[in-house]
Amino acid sequence: MILKKFILIVMFISGYTNNSFSETNILTIIKNCQNNETLTKQYLKSIEEKQDLSAKEISHKAVLLSLMAKHAFLPTSKMQFLNKSTKAYQEAVNKDPNDIEIRFLRFNTQTNLPSILKDKDLIKTDKKLLIAYLSSHKKSNQFLNLAIKESLLKSKDVTKDENELINKIN
Repeated sequence: MILKKFILIVMFISGYTNNSFSETNILTIIKNCQNNETLTKQYLKSIEEKQDLSAKEISHKAVLLSLMAKHAFLPTSKMQFLNKSTKAYQEAVNKDPNDIEIRFLRFNTQTNLPSILKDKDLIKTDKKLLIAYLSSHKKSNQFLNLAIKESLLKSKDVTKDENELINKIN
Protein backbone atom coordinates (compact mmCIF):
# COMPACT_ATOMS: atom_id res chain seq x y z
CA MET A 1 0.00 0.00 0.00
CA ILE A 2 2.78 2.44 0.90
CA LEU A 3 4.63 1.54 -2.32
CA LYS A 4 1.51 2.23 -4.38
CA LYS A 5 1.00 5.63 -2.79
CA PHE A 6 4.67 6.48 -3.14
CA ILE A 7 4.75 5.64 -6.82
CA LEU A 8 1.57 7.61 -7.49
CA ILE A 9 2.95 10.68 -5.73
CA VAL A 10 6.36 10.45 -7.32
CA MET A 11 5.17 9.88 -10.81
CA PHE A 12 2.70 12.76 -10.53
CA ILE A 13 5.56 15.07 -9.58
CA SER A 14 7.64 13.98 -12.54
CA GLY A 15 6.34 13.70 -16.08
CA TYR A 16 7.40 12.41 -19.44
CA THR A 17 6.99 14.05 -22.79
CA ASN A 18 6.32 12.49 -26.20
CA ASN A 19 3.45 10.09 -26.62
CA SER A 20 4.63 7.62 -24.00
CA PHE A 21 4.36 9.77 -20.85
CA SER A 22 2.93 13.12 -19.88
CA GLU A 23 2.13 14.84 -16.62
CA THR A 24 -1.57 14.57 -17.29
CA ASN A 25 -1.63 10.80 -17.68
CA ILE A 26 1.24 9.64 -15.49
CA LEU A 27 -0.96 8.83 -12.49
CA THR A 28 -3.04 6.52 -14.63
CA ILE A 29 0.05 4.93 -16.13
CA ILE A 30 1.66 4.14 -12.79
CA LYS A 31 -1.59 3.01 -11.23
CA ASN A 32 -2.04 0.63 -14.15
CA CYS A 33 1.58 -0.53 -13.97
CA GLN A 34 1.22 -1.55 -10.34
CA ASN A 35 -0.47 -4.80 -11.30
CA ASN A 36 0.30 -4.98 -15.00
CA GLU A 37 3.68 -6.34 -15.97
CA THR A 38 3.01 -5.99 -19.71
CA LEU A 39 2.24 -2.30 -19.39
CA THR A 40 5.29 -1.74 -17.19
CA LYS A 41 7.43 -3.44 -19.85
CA GLN A 42 5.96 -1.19 -22.54
CA TYR A 43 6.78 2.00 -20.67
CA LEU A 44 10.21 0.71 -19.74
CA LYS A 45 10.87 -0.14 -23.38
CA SER A 46 9.77 3.33 -24.50
CA ILE A 47 12.15 4.99 -22.07
CA GLU A 48 15.03 2.65 -22.96
CA GLU A 49 14.60 3.49 -26.65
CA LYS A 50 15.28 7.16 -26.02
CA GLN A 51 18.77 8.51 -26.54
CA ASP A 52 20.56 10.77 -24.06
CA LEU A 53 18.19 10.43 -21.13
CA SER A 54 18.08 13.28 -18.64
CA ALA A 55 18.83 12.53 -15.00
CA LYS A 56 15.11 12.69 -14.20
CA GLU A 57 14.27 10.27 -17.03
CA ILE A 58 16.93 7.88 -15.75
CA SER A 59 15.32 8.00 -12.31
CA HIS A 60 11.94 7.27 -13.90
CA LYS A 61 13.52 4.29 -15.59
CA ALA A 62 14.77 3.20 -12.15
CA VAL A 63 11.21 3.36 -10.79
CA LEU A 64 9.97 1.22 -13.68
CA LEU A 65 12.78 -1.27 -13.10
CA SER A 66 11.80 -1.52 -9.45
CA LEU A 67 8.22 -2.21 -10.57
CA MET A 68 9.57 -4.94 -12.83
CA ALA A 69 11.29 -6.43 -9.78
CA LYS A 70 7.90 -6.45 -8.09
CA HIS A 71 6.35 -8.23 -11.08
CA ALA A 72 9.14 -10.79 -11.53
CA PHE A 73 8.43 -14.29 -10.28
CA LEU A 74 11.90 -15.74 -9.76
CA PRO A 75 14.06 -14.33 -6.97
CA THR A 76 17.01 -14.12 -9.38
CA SER A 77 14.94 -12.02 -11.79
CA LYS A 78 13.78 -9.80 -8.95
CA MET A 79 17.40 -9.20 -7.95
CA GLN A 80 18.47 -8.49 -11.53
CA PHE A 81 15.78 -5.80 -11.90
CA LEU A 82 16.58 -4.40 -8.49
CA ASN A 83 20.28 -4.20 -9.32
CA LYS A 84 19.48 -2.43 -12.61
CA SER A 85 17.22 -0.04 -10.72
CA THR A 86 19.95 0.70 -8.19
CA LYS A 87 22.48 1.35 -10.98
CA ALA A 88 20.02 3.62 -12.79
CA TYR A 89 19.42 5.63 -9.62
CA GLN A 90 23.17 6.01 -9.13
CA GLU A 91 23.56 7.17 -12.72
CA ALA A 92 20.77 9.70 -12.22
CA VAL A 93 22.31 11.01 -8.99
CA ASN A 94 25.75 11.23 -10.61
CA LYS A 95 24.25 13.18 -13.51
CA ASP A 96 22.33 15.59 -11.27
CA PRO A 97 23.26 15.22 -7.58
CA ASN A 98 21.13 18.19 -6.53
CA ASP A 99 17.84 17.07 -8.04
CA ILE A 100 15.63 16.53 -5.01
CA GLU A 101 13.04 14.53 -6.96
CA ILE A 102 15.66 11.93 -7.88
CA ARG A 103 16.71 11.67 -4.24
CA PHE A 104 13.06 11.41 -3.23
CA LEU A 105 12.48 8.58 -5.71
CA ARG A 106 15.55 6.70 -4.56
CA PHE A 107 14.74 7.18 -0.88
CA ASN A 108 11.24 5.79 -1.37
CA THR A 109 12.42 2.85 -3.43
CA GLN A 110 15.08 2.00 -0.86
CA THR A 111 12.79 2.34 2.16
CA ASN A 112 10.19 0.08 0.58
CA LEU A 113 12.65 -2.77 0.08
CA PRO A 114 12.91 -5.70 2.50
CA SER A 115 15.40 -4.75 5.22
CA ILE A 116 18.01 -7.23 4.00
CA LEU A 117 18.15 -5.43 0.62
CA LYS A 118 18.14 -1.85 1.87
CA ASP A 119 21.23 0.30 1.44
CA LYS A 120 21.31 2.10 4.79
CA ASP A 121 23.98 4.56 3.60
CA LEU A 122 21.85 5.69 0.63
CA ILE A 123 18.80 6.02 2.86
CA LYS A 124 20.75 8.08 5.38
CA THR A 125 22.24 10.37 2.71
CA ASP A 126 18.95 10.91 0.88
CA LYS A 127 17.03 11.38 4.13
CA LYS A 128 19.43 14.15 5.23
CA LEU A 129 19.08 15.89 1.87
CA LEU A 130 15.29 15.62 1.92
CA ILE A 131 15.03 17.06 5.43
CA ALA A 132 17.44 19.87 4.54
CA TYR A 133 15.40 20.58 1.40
CA LEU A 134 12.18 20.81 3.40
CA SER A 135 13.81 23.21 5.85
CA SER A 136 15.18 25.52 3.17
CA HIS A 137 12.47 25.35 0.47
CA LYS A 138 9.32 25.98 2.45
CA LYS A 139 7.79 28.22 -0.21
CA SER A 140 8.70 26.21 -3.30
CA ASN A 141 6.73 23.35 -4.85
CA GLN A 142 4.14 22.71 -2.13
CA PHE A 143 3.00 19.43 -3.66
CA LEU A 144 6.56 18.09 -3.68
CA ASN A 145 7.17 19.37 -0.15
CA LEU A 146 4.02 17.66 1.11
CA ALA A 147 4.90 14.40 -0.66
CA ILE A 148 8.42 14.44 0.82
CA LYS A 149 7.13 15.27 4.29
CA GLU A 150 4.48 12.54 4.23
CA SER A 151 6.96 10.01 2.93
CA LEU A 152 9.53 10.82 5.58
CA LEU A 153 6.96 10.75 8.38
CA LYS A 154 5.67 7.34 7.29
CA SER A 155 9.11 5.83 6.84
CA LYS A 156 10.37 3.36 9.41
CA ASP A 157 13.86 4.59 8.54
CA VAL A 158 13.29 8.00 10.15
CA THR A 159 14.21 8.37 13.82
CA LYS A 160 11.96 9.85 16.47
CA ASP A 161 14.12 13.00 16.62
CA GLU A 162 14.01 13.37 12.84
CA ASN A 163 10.26 12.87 12.95
CA GLU A 164 9.90 15.71 15.46
CA LEU A 165 12.08 17.96 13.31
CA ILE A 166 10.07 17.18 10.19
CA ASN A 167 6.80 17.88 12.00
CA LYS A 168 8.09 21.33 12.97
CA ILE A 169 8.72 22.27 9.34
CA ASN A 170 5.77 24.17 7.88
